[in-house]
Amino acid sequence: MAKLKVQTGTDNPILRQRSEEVSDLRALTPELSMKLSDLLKAMKKSIAAEKGLGLAAPQVGENLRTILVRIGADSDKEVLFIMVNPEILEMSASDHDLNSVTTEMVDAKELPFGSEVGEEGCLSLPGSYVNVARASDIVVKFRDGSSLIKGRGGKRVEDLSEMVLELKGLNARVVQHEVDHLNGVLICDKGV
Repeated sequence: MAKLKVQTGTDNPILRQRSEEVSDLRALTPELSMKLSDLLKAMKKSIAAEKGLGLAAPQVGENLRTILVRIGADSDKEVLFIMVNPEILEMSASDHDLNSVTTEMVDAKELPFGSEVGEEGCLSLPGSYVNVARASDIVVKFRDGSSLIKGRGGKRVEDLSEMVLELKGLNARVVQHEVDHLNGVLICDKGV
């Protein structure tokens, strides 16, 4: 299996478009001509090789609403979640409040309730680190794609188990970062 090339750059058209919902698990674009299961296996290898906390399909050239995230990273309870069609159902801070955070608010430690600011890097923007305001707690719903890596699962997304997770802190931040990729948003767009 060939190593996946990570898409880079703030003006990369693949990174800047909204990704499509996954509805058919059998095939992807002709350019890659691999099944979603093969893409996910390759993404799993890429996230391990890069020691990343998350990876979104657009970052490897596929505009599909699929992300891999390491929950509890670097702990003995770490779990790699393969989230197909993730949707953030609840956030402890609104997008409006998060988008209104300024450097002055950060310096004065006067952040909107339920938000926090942290430095983020991105495999698609190598060497760039940006302070980003995120909700400190989220609830995310998705289809569990782990069975696809193990070679099981049906041919429809509906055959995958639906999961809902409540996440806090770094785990919530990683999911928000990767879901942003699915919407064509990069950390440079959200810097404080």
